[in-house]
Amino acid sequence: MWQHLTALVVVPLLAAAALSAVVVRTRHDEVERAAAAQQLLAASLQLDALRRAVDQEVLPTLVLAVAGDDEVAGAAGFTPAVRVQLLRDVPASLDVARTATDGALAAVAPLPATSVTGSVSSRLRAVRAAADQGSNTVTTLLTLYLQVSDVLRLAQRDAAVAATATGLTAASAPAVNDVSLVVALTGHASRELPLAFAAAVLTGEERDRATDALRATTGSYTELAGQPAALSGSAARAAWTAAVGAPLPVRTSAALAAFAALPVDSPDRLSGPQLLGMREASGIRDAVLTGLLRTQVQRALGVTAADRAESERALEGAVWLCVVVLVLSVVSTVVVARLTSRPLRRLSQAARRALEGEPLAPLRRGPREVREVGDALSRTAEGLHRVRQQAEAVARGDLDAALAQPAVPGRLGEVVQGSVEAMVRAVEARDALRAELSHRAAHDPLTGLPNRAAALAALHAALARTTGAEGSVAVLFVDLDGFKLVNDRCGHATGDAVLCAVAARLRELLRGGDVVARLGGDEFVVVAQGLGTAEALALGERLVVAVSAPVELVVDGGLSTPRVGASVGVALSPGGRVGAERLLREADVAVYRAKALGRGRVVLHDAALLREEAERDAVAHDLRAALDDPARSRLELRWEPAVRPGTSDLLSWVVVPHWTRAGAQVCGEALVEAAEAAGLGRELGRWQLLAATAQVAAWGGRTPASVRVTARHAADERLLDDVADALVAAALPAGALAVVVPETAAADPGAAWHLRSLGVLGVHTAVAGSGATPLQDLPGLPVRGVVLSADLVAADDPARQQLLALFAGVARQLGLWVVATGVETEEHLRRAVAAGADVVRGPLTGAPMTTDEAAARCSSADDAAYAAG
Repeated sequence: MWQHLTALVVVPLLAAAALSAVVVRTRHDEVERAAAAQQLLAASLQLDALRRAVDQEVLPTLVLAVAGDDEVAGAAGFTPAVRVQLLRDVPASLDVARTATDGALAAVAPLPATSVTGSVSSRLRAVRAAADQGSNTVTTLLTLYLQVSDVLRLAQRDAAVAATATGLTAASAPAVNDVSLVVALTGHASRELPLAFAAAVLTGEERDRATDALRATTGSYTELAGQPAALSGSAARAAWTAAVGAPLPVRTSAALAAFAALPVDSPDRLSGPQLLGMREASGIRDAVLTGLLRTQVQRALGVTAADRAESERALEGAVWLCVVVLVLSVVSTVVVARLTSRPLRRLSQAARRALEGEPLAPLRRGPREVREVGDALSRTAEGLHRVRQQAEAVARGDLDAALAQPAVPGRLGEVVQGSVEAMVRAVEARDALRAELSHRAAHDPLTGLPNRAAALAALHAALARTTGAEGSVAVLFVDLDGFKLVNDRCGHATGDAVLCAVAARLRELLRGGDVVARLGGDEFVVVAQGLGTAEALALGERLVVAVSAPVELVVDGGLSTPRVGASVGVALSPGGRVGAERLLREADVAVYRAKALGRGRVVLHDAALLREEAERDAVAHDLRAALDDPARSRLELRWEPAVRPGTSDLLSWVVVPHWTRAGAQVCGEALVEAAEAAGLGRELGRWQLLAATAQVAAWGGRTPASVRVTARHAADERLLDDVADALVAAALPAGALAVVVPETAAADPGAAWHLRSLGVLGVHTAVAGSGATPLQDLPGLPVRGVVLSADLVAADDPARQQLLALFAGVARQLGLWVVATGVETEEHLRRAVAAGADVVRGPLTGAPMTTDEAAARCSSADDAAYAAG
């Protein structure tokens, strides 16, 4: 009976449901693919408009760059009168071109099928800033613009490829492919004239590179224009032939191809002014090709729209068909169910009585299968009582009693007995796993020490047990010194072995009731009860000594002895009056102070440290207010002169932030560290950039300024905007500013990319080195100079002096300029000169000056230069 019921009811119903789902899903996917193809085609058209706008912005930018350069303009054949006219008229056309580009960018931004607007926007801002500063060559500007255009061309190609990849029909795919061909044609055409103009006005290798690029572009355009057969359909081929074969486009293309084919020194080549005369013809050709692209896109949209409409009609039909099939399946199910419901209901009643242990009478009516089930139920009822006893024993946790029950006779009894035994084993395994997971949740997997959560729990318990004036709880925060260096140089496996060794040493030093835990990384904490101040400090000293001993390891078959140190912060809670979280934070503050004092120390968190914390918070609050209103808060810049060694020739100004707070002076590194601790490093750096460039501009921009930013600011993606804003606001060229970063920032990928970008724009970049940077890393630093720290220049240790000479020598070999700082004596100056320093600064050459004093120094330097001239 059940075989017939399955064949007549269940199988058709499942088949109908599955078929319905497949058909509806298939039709729905067709509709979605057609809609996606339409969006991608529309995005391709908008991206082409943006790319053409960018290409049309290139030529006026290059014209202004040429007209503003006497040497380049004269070599390119521009007379003074023509240059004056260009400098007067071209800015207006450049503004129109930029406005058109911005409008096209705004139109592309909302499209869901594009994702390049952010990259294009940032690149456009960079190239426009470079063009407006007037300090970049024609080649640089052309390269930057072509990079933006290439990004858009790739985006157009990707949109067309994505449209084809959606699974179009045989009618839609050729139309989308036609759009790809027209996109390639318009891309080559729009950049021919800018490349030709660059090839005409440049000289030397730059002219050769521009000519090669022009020849590749004109060749690609000519080859593609002569292949109308690649398009599908006679209408598309006819439109292609009419567009590329129109008289004016043909003449324009022929003239540019002829110009590209001539040798670079041929007298028959068109000059820069002559190529400018082709702007209108080139624009008309671009408009004709744009019309061709718009026609092909509209055709493709029409075809895909027809596909989409057909798919929607098919989807609607499929839905109705599936509804009819499902209704018929449900009706058949109801009919079959009515025919089988009565015998099954009687069988259900018999099963309930069997579960309750009641005797069952044999079933006399119904299908044969139902009667056989009834007989089986009567036999099964006899063993259910015994099964219930076993289940009750398992439920109350009496596993031995459950296993002691005899098995029910027959195969069912064997299965039930096996299930009970498996359940007993599962419960035992669950209890063991729960204990293991509980241990893992409270312990560090590497060292086996309790973790942060377990340490806090132990600290809470210790504080709860501590009462009265005599008792106290001590927390010792242990932070390893030099562990990162071991990890970087010896590898993470060695670092893990060092951590395990340190954990073992800490365990050996503690009493039975003390707790040592690993908080994470290279941080450990010790919780000890019943220790006074002197005892806690003594324990901290023992911890420092134990951790500082070398660790003997076998690495690659050889003996290695890496060494780390430890700084310890101690916090006490007399009578348990200080909470766990606060006590741990006080120990953390104390270890921070220990590291600041020179590492390898034990520092107690006491009233003095509390006052320092309060003072640090007050400084952060006041500094934030000072950055909001620098003039009112007496936040200003001081200017330290950097001179050529052995002379008083002023080469640059080094900016030193200076702040008068409550009658006290906070300046230089102390002010930068206070800003960094308050999370205001970027705000202080941006203020220095703006104030320094404004003052340099007020002095005429003759002497550049050097601004040092923090490592966090160097890695901040807003650094480029901060530098650009400062230069644009002061109307200074990029070379009037130098940005110096700490050596720790140069290894950060984000900071390195920012430094490389600043170097491309012409901003001087340097890294402040103390000798900690490995010499093999120097060639990879994206900087143009190295600033040697004062402790390296002033060191009397022969080893440090050799490091100074080696570090400076490698930098000089790499072509980096070297600045020596902290020059206080003639001996320091001699060392700097011997090392090959290009620039020196320090008390010997001049202390930091106020703005008025620096202005007087600038005036005297200008007078001396004038007298010498």
